[in-house]
Amino acid sequence: MSILYFDDEEDSFEDALDAFEARISRAEDPTEGGHEWNRAIRMVGRTRSNFAQELRDHLDQQRREAVPVVDADTALVDSQRRKQWYSGPRSHRGVWPSYRSVIEENLPEAAVGTIDETTTKILGLAANPLTPGDKAKGLVIGHVQSGKTANYAGLIAKAVDEGYRIVIVLAGMHSNLRQQTQARLDNDLGFNRADIKNFAWLPGTDKERDVGAISGVAGLGSRENCLVFVVKKNKRRLENLRDFLHSLNESHSNLLRRRAVLIIDDEADQASPNSTGERDVLSTIHRLLQEIWGFIPTGSYIAYTATPFANLLMNPADPQGLYPDDFAFSLPKPDGYLGSDEFFNTTQTADAEDDLAAHLSTEVPDHEAAELTVTGKNIDAYDPEIPDTLQRAIIWFVLSTAIRRLRSGDDTHASMLVHTSHRVRAHFRLKDAVKEYVVGLANDLPSEEGEFRSVFDEESPRSEIIRQILGRHEAMPTWQDVWHKTESVLSDLSVKVDNGLSDDRLDYTGEGPETVIAIGGGTLSRGLTLEGLCVSYFLRSSNLYDTLLQMGRWFGFRPGYADLVRVWVAPGLLDEFAHLARVERELREDIDEMSRASRTPKELAAKILLHPGRLAITSKGKMSEGVVVQAGLGGTRRQTIYLDRSPEGSARSQEAARDLLARSLAAGGRILHGTAAVRSGTTLITGVEHHNLIDFLHQYWVSPVERWLQASPMETWLKAHGTGKNWNILVVGGRGTEHSLGSGITVKTVSRAPFRSERWSRDEIARTAGPGADVVNIGALMSEQDLIGDLRILSANGELDNQNAELLKSALANSKGSSIRGWKGLREEILPDTGLIILYLVDKDSQPQKRSADIRESMTFKPHQDGEAMEGNHIIGLGLVYPPVPGESLDEYLAVELPELVDERAEGFEDTEGDAEVPEP
Repeated sequence: MSILYFDDEEDSFEDALDAFEARISRAEDPTEGGHEWNRAIRMVGRTRSNFAQELRDHLDQQRREAVPVVDADTALVDSQRRKQWYSGPRSHRGVWPSYRSVIEENLPEAAVGTIDETTTKILGLAANPLTPGDKAKGLVIGHVQSGKTANYAGLIAKAVDEGYRIVIVLAGMHSNLRQQTQARLDNDLGFNRADIKNFAWLPGTDKERDVGAISGVAGLGSRENCLVFVVKKNKRRLENLRDFLHSLNESHSNLLRRRAVLIIDDEADQASPNSTGERDVLSTIHRLLQEIWGFIPTGSYIAYTATPFANLLMNPADPQGLYPDDFAFSLPKPDGYLGSDEFFNTTQTADAEDDLAAHLSTEVPDHEAAELTVTGKNIDAYDPEIPDTLQRAIIWFVLSTAIRRLRSGDDTHASMLVHTSHRVRAHFRLKDAVKEYVVGLANDLPSEEGEFRSVFDEESPRSEIIRQILGRHEAMPTWQDVWHKTESVLSDLSVKVDNGLSDDRLDYTGEGPETVIAIGGGTLSRGLTLEGLCVSYFLRSSNLYDTLLQMGRWFGFRPGYADLVRVWVAPGLLDEFAHLARVERELREDIDEMSRASRTPKELAAKILLHPGRLAITSKGKMSEGVVVQAGLGGTRRQTIYLDRSPEGSARSQEAARDLLARSLAAGGRILHGTAAVRSGTTLITGVEHHNLIDFLHQYWVSPVERWLQASPMETWLKAHGTGKNWNILVVGGRGTEHSLGSGITVKTVSRAPFRSERWSRDEIARTAGPGADVVNIGALMSEQDLIGDLRILSANGELDNQNAELLKSALANSKGSSIRGWKGLREEILPDTGLIILYLVDKDSQPQKRSADIRESMTFKPHQDGEAMEGNHIIGLGLVYPPVPGESLDEYLAVELPELVDERAEGFEDTEGDAEVPEP
């Protein structure tokens, strides 16, 4: 038993507090108010008579200043299973204060505050380490390349301060990611330091060594010590860990029963979920994790991932499983982070900025992509040459690094990613070609100035546009300054392969900064941080949501060089990323909505919108618990972003609109007009019946992407949910020329310039429009407040009662920062039985704004081959807001199978790509 010695002179409160904390840290049951807690107070009180009252005052102050444990806007919690127990750090000494001092040197104050706040909330939802038998499973959803490691390192620090004594970090499937994570935690948490009073780490792994066979660990018998492992998700490593935990009970007097365990599962959607596709047959990694979790009497399993699709598709009814039964927590987006919402128009509104991704990206032509693609099994036949786009990407990487050095005044890490294949031997062959090209540039640099200048002149205007969109003000150096710096950049540049066979992998821990072109596959597209990533060149796509999202390595923090980031991608890949950006946004919004409704994680059944083309959510095996369910058309909006601008297509769309308006008015529909304050020139027709909409959709061409704007699915939905519902028609007035749509209705055209043809994949969609069609992609048709255009006209014409008029007025007055879902809620409140059909007359001569001239083109019809201009008409675009149906769900989504959901198995997803790299014999 430890004995505390005190000087005769009375200690300060801080000294007494240190002595008290040292005492309870060694206690078997240091529960506040318990026997050993009170005994420690009495011992310390021998030299400071008023210590008991001072301690009570100190703890009360700590609780008053603590952040609340649960924020309903960010967490789903099973309140029956989890009770609040942690309100924040209780001492200025310990692992957390030490860790906080480390991150304060590298992160802005706001970021440190966010880590402090969120880790307090997450730990409060986890198991209390001082309550024997308490276990909790949770999920923390971050953002790709957003600093999840810093967050869970803070969580570990606070957990250890509160009594966790075994920490296991599952650090992905690849050795380089495990090593990177180990090095980061070694440094930030001080695994190899001994400067934290009354505490010692016992590292079970280090940067070079993963967990091996362990017979015992000296020092674990002391409650002042914490054993920590950073482990790769590998069969042998997890078996070693499992056997060690088992031995703590078998050979060490049930020691594990007295040591709470914290498991952090980083990249938790990779390998951890069962991937066999069968409930009764478990994949190896999943089975071992279940066994490890089963050995733990007290502790927490907390999954961290930016792509939680597979985790939310596990079976929540399996008591031995890893479904996040207790909580799901969505981390806020950090200040300065550039993610999917910044790169893509996830709201799909015409008044939003064009996708940032479109300005910084270049599509690689098919013939150039083919030059770098490995075909067949004979890898020896793969002899890649460097095509023009890769040459220009490499040159821009050199130039952007020179610009960064000129801006910052010093050298920092700079990386370029080349990701063309998952076949590891192909990486080495491509490396040889890239290295030969780079050496050639360096050896003959004076003669290359013209090529470098060409790339600089092409990319500089794009950088200016990106700075305008982001509100950045970095200066672009002169060409002469950049060219003068280029030689030193090339002299520092190295080319490396990072895969399981490479002996010269990425390592940013050396004395000087790295300037590197990294060539690889799976290890570079999952978890691993490429420091200073500025240029990405990848052709390899994925059939899977989670894998593809993780490949978006350009997401992250780009201080001082966000305008220099560039991406070269395979044709059509940006379309898929844009869809996934919307999927990610909707998933987070679902969690937010359900948390406000006090729903539990088991009720989450997160709705993940199925891609209209070839993408699957995750691998087929991981979706074994998923079912196709009907989820939520009521109150949602749909719009046509693909329009047929051919003479036949535009005439067809106008004829369908004219007939719809005529039928609706003949059936008794009323006309109301907008005023100058409410979009002058806009017309509203009320009281439209379902059959009028169905007849319109039979006439009007809708691309196959918008399944629920097709006539047949719409008819099916209305039969199920349309009783007692009707529609309004809003004919939206723009600023163009005025035209008649018949029935006394005139409207001015709106401008919607289409994307350039090389910016999107059109072949499959165009074919469905029939011979002679000329399909364009306008990106977004509807403006945000068009969702409530009928409400505004009704109010302006005195058609709303006073209460609803005031509700609308208040919503509009506070509309800054509003969301599409906010307007949806307003419609449900004011017009609970009415949907909205929105017609736009898109100008045949729509022109792109100056800022978008590099990614959009004129809508003007292309000439025939004989040179004669095609005569075209303006085109009708369609937006639709479904009538609200509380509790209804219909759209095709995938969700976890719960008793109340339809039991219809998801089929047809081909698992064409696993997480592991594929070595060739």
